[in-house]
Amino acid sequence: MRSFSLRAFLFGQSLPDDRTLNIGWLLFRFYLGLSLAIGAGLPKIRDGFSPDWFVRMVDGMGFDFPSPVFWAALASWGEFLGGICIAFGILTRPMALQLAFQFFIISFIWYGEPEPLVGMYYQQLFFWCFLLVLFAGGGRFSVDRWLAARQFPLRRLRLATGIALGGGILLLGTAAGKMPIVKRTVVYRVQVPGPAPKVVAVRGGDAPLSWETDRALHLLPGTDMYTDTVTYNTAYGFTDVKFVRDGQFELDQKDNRRVQFNGKDTVVYSATFDVPDTPTK
Repeated sequence: MRSFSLRAFLFGQSLPDDRTLNIGWLLFRFYLGLSLAIGAGLPKIRDGFSPDWFVRMVDGMGFDFPSPVFWAALASWGEFLGGICIAFGILTRPMALQLAFQFFIISFIWYGEPEPLVGMYYQQLFFWCFLLVLFAGGGRFSVDRWLAARQFPLRRLRLATGIALGGGILLLGTAAGKMPIVKRTVVYRVQVPGPAPKVVAVRGGDAPLSWETDRALHLLPGTDMYTDTVTYNTAYGFTDVKFVRDGQFELDQKDNRRVQFNGKDTVVYSATFDVPDTPTK
């Protein structure tokens, strides 16, 4: 019974052997897996590990032990490899389980006010799709079907599964490691046209700034330019900010300003109040 359970989890399926049904399941599985691998996973692993924005998102959800870099890398490679495996029906159920877990976290925990039935979130749709794949398995036209027929000895199956899981986690953990904390200095300069305000400030998401408290900027004599220098101790390659005029945020209902450090110790960031930055090509 235990032998059947392990094989069923790794290579099994719950679909009937109907040819037409399994052709449809193959097309569904192939599109689902490749769309995730190419559309979500591949862009995150182009440099080997996850981009700063994704690491920051993972860190914000509380996945910080041993490092948000580790969890971000695990999720990114899980999307890419998991998508490929589901497309071709390789270890379909284990891959669907880890992807369903990922999209459950995104859909029902990361979102501040999830709407399970009426909220047509792209992430929720993926969660239910991977849950369906977990129950159904690879189907008739899958590599799992071929592997299930090989009848590998249970001991070897357990050993191979343990080595694969342990080795993959160890490799990612060793490579990702801890995030190095470095000192980055930003000289903020913002032009504020029109009547002179009482207070011009900057707020942001990384200490020593916060979104709740003003960091006052100083007026340069004879100009409408306000400035201040902020030093961060950070592991990230960017920080998000907005300027504030007399207690009112700029760029209402628009994205935050993103200040890229670009590996430099000191960056000068210049802007005009309430005017979005021009995207760089």
